[in-house]
Amino acid sequence: MKNKMPQKISMLEKLAQEKEALERRRDIILDQVDMERNEMQDEYPNPVIEDLLAELQTLVDNIFHLENTIRTLKEACKKSLKKVGCEINVGDCVVLASKKDQKQYFIAGEANYVNPTIGIISSNSPIAQQILSRKFGDMVGLKFNGSEMEYKLMPY
Repeated sequence: MKNKMPQKISMLEKLAQEKEALERRRDIILDQVDMERNEMQDEYPNPVIEDLLAELQTLVDNIFHLENTIRTLKEACKKSLKKVGCEINVGDCVVLASKKDQKQYFIAGEANYVNPTIGIISSNSPIAQQILSRKFGDMVGLKFNGSEMEYKLMPY
């Protein structure tokens, strides 16, 4: 049980680093937009500014979703009292334990940021669809990289 909290903190740390990187990129884009606006004084549309603004909107959306995910994950960490026999829902942290390895996942909701490489998956993902509404302690066969393995669903 002691080693589970550092995994959650690690996931939160990775999210915070990713958020910082997005914010740095946002600031660079804002500076580029200002520079382009200062250089272009004519009234014609500037395709460079339009491209920068489109990228800026994507960055802002990603930052918003990332912040929602961080907030939701922090709440999940506080409420991490789920036990074997409890139903798995969106917002839960789940460990898939097999004889060979363990995989940890946070099942994010629709408005949350998703990054499977660090274990944050969408509630619509194939893995989440196979484990949602099951119970902690259940065994489930899941395919990863083309091979199916048997996993026990554990709280985290």
